[in-house]
Amino acid sequence: MDAGMRRRVELAGRQGKVLRYLAEVSPGGARVGLVEVEWESPLARARGPENVIVFETRRFREWPLVISGPGAGPASTAAGLLADIVRLGQEL
Repeated sequence: MDAGMRRRVELAGRQGKVLRYLAEVSPGGARVGLVEVEWESPLARARGPENVIVFETRRFREWPLVISGPGAGPASTAAGLLADIVRLGQEL
């Protein structure tokens, strides 16, 4: 972790937050990036390769629907990425 990232982690921690890479989809579009998340959020509790999806809708605003479970992990993700690259190379 470089000095800039270390500062971001420390600042977030002092504010009761953690940093997480998130994807957000809304009627206005989609975005992906590193964001500060409140410690109480289900997104903050994800560990290791765990995936967490939070559905916030008009009906699920105060108590959003949360789905979580194990992700693929580094080895499976790398194997899938390599397979995609090989397939792309064959199609070119």
